[in-house]
Amino acid sequence: MKRLKDITCSQLEEWRNTRAAIGRKKYEDKHLKRYGLVDVMEELLDAENIIKLIEDRMLKQGYNVQESLLGVRLASLECLLDDVKQAAIDIDEILEDKYCTDEEGGDRIWWND
Repeated sequence: MKRLKDITCSQLEEWRNTRAAIGRKKYEDKHLKRYGLVDVMEELLDAENIIKLIEDRMLKQGYNVQESLLGVRLASLECLLDDVKQAAIDIDEILEDKYCTDEEGGDRIWWND
C-alpha cells in the first residue's frame, strides 16, 4: 500500500507535474476563462471537508480523535487551511476584475446557492 509518509519531495513534485499535464490535456486553455482563485478556494473547502470525513471515519471505527496527538495535528492542518484561504482572499483584493471572469467555471456551488 502506498503511503504519503513514504514519498519524497521530488516524488511529490513529479505527482503535481503529472496531475498538471493530465489537467492541461483535459481542459486545454479553459483556465484563461476561469476565476482561478475560486478554483483554489473550492479545493481548500474540499480539503476541510475531507479532514472532517477522516475524523468521522476514525470516530466510527472507535478512535477518539479529539483526545489524541492526531486530533491536534488535524486541527493544526485546519488552521493552516484557514491561513491559505485568507491569503487567497487577500490576493483577490488586489486582483483586477479582468482576471476574475468565470465563463468556463461551469455550475459552481456558491455561498448564496
